[in-house]
Amino acid sequence: QAEDGIRDVERSRGLGDVYKRQLDRWIIDIVPQPNPDGVVLGTGMVNSLGSNPMFEFRKAADGESCSKEARMLWRLAEETKPLLYLELHSYYQDNRASYGPYIFPSELYEDEERARLGKKVDSALISISPGEILHVPVGTNNFGQCLPYLIREHFNTISYFYKLHSREGLADNLNQAVRVFQTMLRAVD
Repeated sequence: QAEDGIRDVERSRGLGDVYKRQLDRWIIDIVPQPNPDGVVLGTGMVNSLGSNPMFEFRKAADGESCSKEARMLWRLAEETKPLLYLELHSYYQDNRASYGPYIFPSELYEDEERARLGKKVDSALISISPGEILHVPVGTNNFGQCLPYLIREHFNTISYFYKLHSREGLADNLNQAVRVFQTMLRAVD
């Protein structure tokens, strides 16, 4: 359903054109809600079993016991080895800034060409982001367990968390999310 909305030029706030141009080059996978039970229960990042799948991807990568959500997303990453990965987060706390990427370490890329391309996407995202930019260091404890960090490390993926904020309103958040997606695609095009 989300993919149909992106393909629909009339309802997609301009994403449809970008999507159609990219279909010749890439497959775009969309996971609209990686923790559905946690959201339904109102626990946000914690699933119905009390674990936080966001920080269990190191376990999934190592074949250790972890949440089903982490295991399934890791399997998708292993199968697809994506060039780009974007994970949107929407904050609600007043002390959190709006609209900014988490920049993961370029040292995690396997080769200079991918690092160069990743830095180009970093710069493009920073240029459209009025909020705080978070630079994640190598070996960081929590973020070293998350999917964007690990797929960059394992699959040479250009990957990000991007923060939106509920105080900006749904329409503005959707517009920014589309802008981020378009910016990433154009930067690697």
